[in-house]
Amino acid sequence: MQPSAPRHATHTLLLELDQPWEPGVAEDAWHTVLKRHDSFQHHFAHSAAGWEQRAGALAGLFSFSYVELFYASDSNHMAVIEANAAETQAALDLVTGPLISVVLFNRGRAKDVLLLVVHQLVADLVSAAILLDEVQLVHNALVRGATVALPPTSTPLQALTAQLHDAARRSADGASAAYWQQLAVETVVALPRDRDTALHSTPRPRPVAWSLS
Repeated sequence: MQPSAPRHATHTLLLELDQPWEPGVAEDAWHTVLKRHDSFQHHFAHSAAGWEQRAGALAGLFSFSYVELFYASDSNHMAVIEANAAETQAALDLVTGPLISVVLFNRGRAKDVLLLVVHQLVADLVSAAILLDEVQLVHNALVRGATVALPPTSTPLQALTAQLHDAARRSADGASAAYWQQLAVETVVALPRDRDTALHSTPRPRPVAWSLS
């Protein structure tokens, strides 16, 4: 299936920070963490054959910006943040990037707010939570001038893909492939259902919140 607007398949998270973040340090922390994981450094291209994913570098895939809200009254902060979030979501582009955008809002007397917009092809909510935890660890270490010991990364996606290809080629008798091919042509009994029409024709957003110190 080819989505009509693939750039809009995003996760958008808005987080209130317990402590203010210095924008330069925050941007360095994001770069440090994103470069550790190859899944955040994949580029996409579209052709007549469909979408293609290739490993690359972080350049062009990540965007960081800093917004001061001193000029706006406290009651208008959320309206400004929501407008910025809509613009950030619309700016994501599968082909040209970015695929990950972070906006740090300085709200003066109120707590700082961090906006994270990431394409669903890059991260799900579970990996986004891991990403945020690592960024927080690196940011706090940079502020203290300390060295942070992050946990080992998982198997790189490119290496895992190569291992799966090798395992498939080493299949001795092809019995596993024959089994799955047979399932594809068998008649599948439809599951029972309560109604013929869907309750919701469009995805419904679900708020997700974390607290970062």
